[in-house]
Amino acid sequence: MGATGLHQNLDGGTDLPAVARHAGRRIVWCALLVAHFAIGWLYTSMRADGSDAAWHDFPLDDSWIHMVYGRSLAQTGLPAYNDGELEAGFTAPAWVVACAVAHWLSWITPLSAVSALKLIGILSAWLMSVGAYELARAWSATPAMAWFAGIACVLTPHLVFAQVSGMETTLAAGMALWSVVFLHRHQFMAAGLALAGAYWARPEMLLLAPLFACGVVADRVWNGSAIRAAALGKLFAPLLVCGMIWAGYCVSISGRPLPNTFYTKARNIELGDVWVVMREFALDDPLRLRGAADVTDPMSLSGAGWNNPLSFAGVGLALWLVGAWRLQRDFSAARLVAIVFPVVFLIAIPLSRQMLPRSGTFYSVARYAIPAMPFFFVAITVGLGQLWSWRGSIRPRIPEAATARWLPRGLALGCVLIMLIRTPEGLYRNAQLFAWNCRNINEVQVALGKWVAANTDPQDAFLLSDAGALRYFGGRRAIDLLGLNWHELALDRELRVRIGSTPAELSRYMRDRNARYVIFFKNFFPLLVDDPGFSRQFSLVDLARSQRYTILPTDLSTMFIYRRVSE
Repeated sequence: MGATGLHQNLDGGTDLPAVARHAGRRIVWCALLVAHFAIGWLYTSMRADGSDAAWHDFPLDDSWIHMVYGRSLAQTGLPAYNDGELEAGFTAPAWVVACAVAHWLSWITPLSAVSALKLIGILSAWLMSVGAYELARAWSATPAMAWFAGIACVLTPHLVFAQVSGMETTLAAGMALWSVVFLHRHQFMAAGLALAGAYWARPEMLLLAPLFACGVVADRVWNGSAIRAAALGKLFAPLLVCGMIWAGYCVSISGRPLPNTFYTKARNIELGDVWVVMREFALDDPLRLRGAADVTDPMSLSGAGWNNPLSFAGVGLALWLVGAWRLQRDFSAARLVAIVFPVVFLIAIPLSRQMLPRSGTFYSVARYAIPAMPFFFVAITVGLGQLWSWRGSIRPRIPEAATARWLPRGLALGCVLIMLIRTPEGLYRNAQLFAWNCRNINEVQVALGKWVAANTDPQDAFLLSDAGALRYFGGRRAIDLLGLNWHELALDRELRVRIGSTPAELSRYMRDRNARYVIFFKNFFPLLVDDPGFSRQFSLVDLARSQRYTILPTDLSTMFIYRRVSE
């Protein structure tokens, strides 16, 4: 293949089949883009909740946290949480940059920052789907089924939810996929940059680095394929540089090399959570999607979130096993990463955070695991390609060549139909859940943030337990009670426990920091509100309630504002 990417024939002409193949790729890329925008429109235009919150709001308060840092970066060039106060509260530097871009776009176009970020999310999801398609196309026995990897990314409900959620999920998955694409092509600098980008999009993507190293070593042992030192430098140097920058930033803020989140959410390992994720991800049967959707009971939507081609009726899992077997036969470093990474990822995620049974229905929890999905889709597509081209064993029994050719193709298409047949219902129900999630955040966190801006003095400071929309809309100095955006509390667990359980300690802490208000969910701090001294030292000012709470299995439908009683 020449520099132009087209084969040349002996007469100097162009190889038309090669032109057709490249044209076919461009058609698939364009079709995936159109599909992403179409289904993204389904979600953002959903009015199941009776409002337009799906377009104007986010389904998670974490999205607003990134917007706080992104707005600061756009305005000042630095990611501050409070004005002039840098914090190590974000876990996705690349997404903070995306949020800054969204604010820049809102200043020069009619788009709001929220709408601009959702469009950025759709584009990042498209790059994810294209990356899955490119890997499947490179590795499939036939390119006829390669499109399935891309369309599976487009049609999986949680991935669609992710692309318009204002979160970095699809960006992380897309950068990870493209790092493997470039590794397969031996474009080591590009692979290294994509690997670093994946890490800056989600810290868990650091798991790719040791797998890359193992793949390089294994490739040399099995195939004798040695990578030169310069190529290894290109592969890992960008990750090292980005890691040092991020760690250096965190150290400069808190004296610790990791973001605040690590120190506040670290917990004892619970092996049972691994089984929860494996069961709900790989074995959960979306045939349980029966009856009318009931948004007042999100658990009735069970399966709508995890409804993905991997789990459906075991067909996807079987095809993944076939695809993994086929990939390891032509062993390479990229193939090893594609096979092993999603399995390792699904084991690592529940070891780092709690994954309650049936929490897979809720994107707010499932988002941590779903970057593995596109990798599974790649191997599933390779399995489909193997089935599509499989006819040697049936040819002796069926002498008719046409029948021998079309029977396996029919089986492959039948498997596709089985895996995707319930997708329309899953997408619609998940879109309803998305709309209600957005309304929940708008009714509680956003509403209270606007209340703070309208009813408190600009010099006031307040403590809060959800640190995104309250800071973004409130515009007041905020102290995160959970420590996620306040490193003093992130690094002092004993202090967090004291002020979260003892009214006198909370009042003293607020007085020392000149804070007048505290805003929180009562079930975050049950010992605090049950203490008789709480009502003497704090007076209720206002509250915000969502009548139909759909974001988590835990009820966080009501948030309260209290004012510290002057002593």
